[in-house]
Amino acid sequence: MNVKEIVLDYLSRNSYEGLFNEDSECGCSVDDFMPCSDGMSAECQPGFRLSGNGECDFLIGPKPEHREAL
Repeated sequence: MNVKEIVLDYLSRNSYEGLFNEDSECGCSVDDFMPCSDGMSAECQPGFRLSGNGECDFLIGPKPEHREAL
């Protein structure tokens, strides 16, 4: 098992929908996990799918809009 698989397993077991990094305005969903060549940053946090902002169909962020955070 590698780090990517460990993180995906953790996100899935805890009902998170992806990772986000507030400092770099970056995020990825579990469906398209770590698409960047740089991979995951040490600053990434688990998050939830949120409504898009016009540029993106959705965002990953700290608080889900339609339910309480875990």
